Amino acid sequence: MQSKVEISVVMSVYNSERWLRESILSILNQTYSNFEFIIINDGSTDNSLSIINSFKKDDNRIKLIDQNNIGLTKSLNRAISISNGNLIARIDADDISLPNRLKSQYELMKRNNQVGLCYTNYTEIDETGKTIRCVTPTFRFNKIKKNLSNGINLIPHSSVMYRKSIFNKLGGYRERFKKSQDIDLWLRMIEVTL
Repeated sequence: MQSKVEISVVMSVYNSERWLRESILSILNQTYSNFEFIIINDGSTDNSLSIINSFKKDDNRIKLIDQNNIGLTKSLNRAISISNGNLIARIDADDISLPNRLKSQYELMKRNNQVGLCYTNYTEIDETGKTIRCVTPTFRFNKIKKNLSNGINLIPHSSVMYRKSIFNKLGGYRERFKKSQDIDLWLRMIEVTL
């Protein structure tokens, strides 16, 4: 019997069939395996639901919520409200995580109780998988705070891991934000003392 999951990976899907298989596989093939994978099908009209179901039948870590379209922000709040992990890891349906992502982030968060959120470098690729650019965002707190305050978000939403306790303390993503819900959350998180 598997112990309580430490990480809840959260993905919201809307008409994402083109990249969805690769994105799901990148999570299922992580070197760290004690996680649940909550996938919301947010009213997709393409083959997204059947793709998710094809993985769900073979991997019991996947929890599927199939719903009418309510948008990304509300879907993320819904997924996190049913999550069991103390740590939330985000991935978008068109992004790919490297195999050691969850393990590296989990170990960092476990070693550092004062860290509420961590994120990664990232590589932008084109439709053929060719590298466009590699990005190393700043990891200096004062620079992050200054950037966010000036509307510059260099924290890739699809690579974050954060503590569910902080998310809940702040009331989650504010649903009035259809876009930039991540920037709003980061701005509120940087004011939280652990």
